[in-house]
Amino acid sequence: MRLVCFLYLLCSLMACTKPRKVFLEITPVSDAPIHAIKSAGISGDTLIACGGFRYNRGDIFYSYDGGISWFAQKGIAEKAIYDIVPFNDTLIYAVGYDGKLLISETFGSSWHLRQLDYIPLRRIKRINDKLFICGGDGFRRGILYQCNLNGDILQRDTFENELSDIVLASDHTIKVCGFGIVMSSNDKGKTWTPEDASGDFFINFVETNDALFLVGRSGMILMYTKNGWDKMIPAKTSINNKRFLTGSTYSPQRDIWVCCGKQGDLFDVRSNKLLRLNNEDKTIWNYNGCCSKDDYLMFCTDEGYIVKLPAY
Repeated sequence: MRLVCFLYLLCSLMACTKPRKVFLEITPVSDAPIHAIKSAGISGDTLIACGGFRYNRGDIFYSYDGGISWFAQKGIAEKAIYDIVPFNDTLIYAVGYDGKLLISETFGSSWHLRQLDYIPLRRIKRINDKLFICGGDGFRRGILYQCNLNGDILQRDTFENELSDIVLASDHTIKVCGFGIVMSSNDKGKTWTPEDASGDFFINFVETNDALFLVGRSGMILMYTKNGWDKMIPAKTSINNKRFLTGSTYSPQRDIWVCCGKQGDLFDVRSNKLLRLNNEDKTIWNYNGCCSKDDYLMFCTDEGYIVKLPAY
């Protein structure tokens, strides 16, 4: 049995050593890191992104032509903005460092701030007409808010693990993940139960055409089944504190799933393997968030660039 496990791990690691070259389209957007990028879903060409410097500036960026050109709103918050979610053609929510919750009812023309606890907020999702916001710091401190659409706190839960993502699963349970932990709620967030998932700092959920998956920063990927979380790909020992995954996105149109990370890491996830994607011009970017948009994928970087990966 040990030999089988060793061979499985070896094959998974070897899959990362066979790179595939891709051509990336690079657009300089900011002098500060960009942390998240989303498809606005308002028109086929609208994208929105957020970023800034951790301690002194939060920025929002808009593109109305599919990422060719960008309009910047710099300094709308005193701290960096880590996640942003447009809900319709007027309403946008964003969260960031030091407990900043920003709300715009005019699609960015004006913003107002709701100050939560002074802790980094990493993700915001709208589920069942509530805002679910999670975050934390130091790996061992996590927080989860439930707010109404005006930003008023309805419930506040604290945990011993930093949290990073939230999802409404197909079985109507709400799940949150973070540092070595996954929790679920089947009563719309009133109570939370730990699930059998560990072994990595889980950074985000990915919903494909087939199933719900969970991605860890060290490369572990779990698949959600009726029996719980099954390991699809083990953590990669080649990823360390300076080289780790930061995001993952799936394109249903192309049936392509790509993970991104620091020091230029891009991986195509398929057949229970991670296939490395190398930029043809060999430039290395430190990727943060990512999203799918029509027939291409979009990434944002610490260097302030928006990176487009066309079909390959």
